[in-house]
Amino acid sequence: MSQNVVEWGKMGQEKPLTQAQMDAAKKVASDYMTNKEIADSLGISSRTLDRWKHLPAFDAEVNALREAFSKQMRKRFLDDLKNF
Repeated sequence: MSQNVVEWGKMGQEKPLTQAQMDAAKKVASDYMTNKEIADSLGISSRTLDRWKHLPAFDAEVNALREAFSKQMRKRFLDDLKNF
């Protein structure tokens, strides 16, 4: 979702979220799977997922995805009302 999402690396350097972290963020944002299911589907430990969930960049991506989904659902609902 966000192109500038980053995490802090060693020595305070920013680095972008990995593809695995982006995939995990999408699954976390969906609220469809448990943390264990998400971790297993990505081939990571639940502890790694928990650590990622504490990264400000990961949290920001999850929130951005949830907001985008919410906006999309509101638009669909309003469009349906117009056609009712």
